[in-house]
Amino acid sequence: MRRKEKILTFLADILNDHEISSTEREIFEDCFTKINHNEDINSCIFKLKQELSLLATKQQLSSKGVSYFTELSRIEPSTSVSSMWNFLVRRKK
Repeated sequence: MRRKEKILTFLADILNDHEISSTEREIFEDCFTKINHNEDINSCIFKLKQELSLLATKQQLSSKGVSYFTELSRIEPSTSVSSMWNFLVRRKK
């Protein structure tokens, strides 16, 4: 499965979950729509993580939202533009 399809499937599963808040749903839906309309995946996921982080700092992220945010961070650990150069950084021995 390609990256875009994988992310869209992940987001669709979240949108089908009735336990997330309406605010969380709007944030995930916005990301889903943008990726579906061929906007840059990295920037969409980066924005999604920022918005979810903001909710978390305000303690407005539900336990389900935290679970999805954690899973998103696991499957997409680095979404910044500079992350594409990570392979050039020497690992410490």
